[in-house]
Amino acid sequence: MNAIAALFGFIPGWIWAAICAGAIATSCTQTMRLEHEQAKHAGTRAEFSEYRADIERQRAEAIQQARQREQELADAATQAQAQADALRQQLDRDRVASGVASQRLRDAAQTAALNAAGACSVATSAAVRDSAAASARVLANVLAELDDRAGALADLADRSRAAGLQCQTLYDAAVKATGINRSNTDKPR
Repeated sequence: MNAIAALFGFIPGWIWAAICAGAIATSCTQTMRLEHEQAKHAGTRAEFSEYRADIERQRAEAIQQARQREQELADAATQAQAQADALRQQLDRDRVASGVASQRLRDAAQTAALNAAGACSVATSAAVRDSAAASARVLANVLAELDDRAGALADLADRSRAAGLQCQTLYDAAVKATGINRSNTDKPR
């Protein structure tokens, strides 16, 4: 203890006062700098939190919009499928009705062929009668083949039309959901 007291006695008091004042001034300066940096850091944290919240909000909006677009496309696909199914059912009903009418026409042609053979007078020769009957049968067969081919082509055209309408409906829904300007995309190049 005497050594410390001797040290204090050895250094003049005004130097001790200057050392203490310097230590206090340094401490105050460092405290003020620390408070300033903490305030600055708090401001940066607040800005970053706002930035993250804004990014998260934009992300949530983008997800919501994407889900809405997906739902619109799914609804449009369901609607297009229902319309196509209804059209196909109508085409099937029309095809059955057409088949019935076609069969009646074939039966009438066969009956006409038989009547042509029997309608020849007794005075006509058998060769003429057989020739007329053969011609009527050939006509009936050609008519049946043409009717079969026309039915197949009509069926193909009907199915193509139904598929095209379904595709167009889906395309229109996709354009609407994505917001693409069709006036720019539909122009020939």
